[in-house]
Amino acid sequence: MNAFWLEFGRYFSLFVCQSLIFYIMTDCRFSCQATRWVWVLLAVGSTAISIAVTLFNSVYRGWLYVGLSALTMSAYVVCFVYVSRGPWQKKMFLFSIYATVYYVVQQTAYVVSLIWFPDSLWASYTLRTMFFCLVILLMFWCWRRIMNTLEANIGGKWNILAFFGLATNVVVYAATLSWVVLFPYDPVPWLAVLMTELGLLAVEYGALVWIVILLGKQQNARAEEAQRKLLESQLAAERAYVEQARAHRHDMRHYMVAISGYIEQEDLAGVRAYLAEHQALLDNEQLMVYCENTVANALLRLYQNRCQAEGVACEIKANIPEKIALSGLELSTVLGNILENAWEANSRALVPKLAFRAYNNNGLLLIEVENGVSGEVKFRDGLPQTNKNGGGLGLKNVVQVLEMHGGMLQCAQHGDIFFTQIILPV
Repeated sequence: MNAFWLEFGRYFSLFVCQSLIFYIMTDCRFSCQATRWVWVLLAVGSTAISIAVTLFNSVYRGWLYVGLSALTMSAYVVCFVYVSRGPWQKKMFLFSIYATVYYVVQQTAYVVSLIWFPDSLWASYTLRTMFFCLVILLMFWCWRRIMNTLEANIGGKWNILAFFGLATNVVVYAATLSWVVLFPYDPVPWLAVLMTELGLLAVEYGALVWIVILLGKQQNARAEEAQRKLLESQLAAERAYVEQARAHRHDMRHYMVAISGYIEQEDLAGVRAYLAEHQALLDNEQLMVYCENTVANALLRLYQNRCQAEGVACEIKANIPEKIALSGLELSTVLGNILENAWEANSRALVPKLAFRAYNNNGLLLIEVENGVSGEVKFRDGLPQTNKNGGGLGLKNVVQVLEMHGGMLQCAQHGDIFFTQIILPV
């Protein structure tokens, strides 16, 4: 009976700790409740199988334990891959982290038990459970912040981290296997190899932090370059508008002389024809003012001219006051990124279109952008996903700016039309 409870406690504690660690690491594809049930059922099922193997009295029970370990680990891997979202490189990296933690905790518990409790398996399993619980508490405290920092800095380059994680696991597993074979019960070599492994892990994960910092700097450089190009486009559009206005002002005296000539000759038909021709010229040059806000006007003129040049249907109805909660730079970030995303999506759409509507309602500025889209858009945390290298950073910047001022961003797809909506206190 003591042997039964020893084996039961050994596997039950292991499976429960595994489920908790994987639950913390899982970036759920489904609801959190469904994900919790997956890991609970997996822990219960694995424990039940382990009990059955423990009760099975056979000379092959050792091999059954080996098969049980392989089966349960495979089940955990499959479930983790299935319920997690993101590229396979990301899942590989996260699983490599778990494997490293698993090996280190197992070795640490074994070394401590060999030194202080050499004849007690209960002590070994209790120490292992305590170390796992410590890891779980640390992960509850800082795991999400670590993952947010990683995703913000690496720009989707999970392949680098995946290969790094595999390399780390090869080193740890090779060291573990060699010392298990050579010195199964001698605590001194185990302690030496454990300290060596911890030193290697400190160096390797220090290198990982350095890689993430470098990738973060690259991300910031790309964001600054995109912002610079956006401001250059806005400035170019504003310069073109000013030049048009200056040219019309310069030519205004010629127009007045011509009209005066028609009036002196009492040629009203000539005056009407001349004014109609002049109005057609103004319409053709798109000397448009959409709203009171200078920044919004410049960006809307830029994309309206793009649509006209490419033959894309464009509708703009804007009521944006000059004074709003956002600064000029922040408004450029918000409108520029949204309009640029809409323009890029239109380039792949079967029926491209661009519609921009903005109006005030009870102290709120409501903005809606419609554009054509091709295929089904995948969303994550309410934002559309992109396969473009370094993509998705623009909308994250938009969300960050809006949240600073109590605003919000919503995205949705209905058929071949993509909707972007902004709500912002004025």
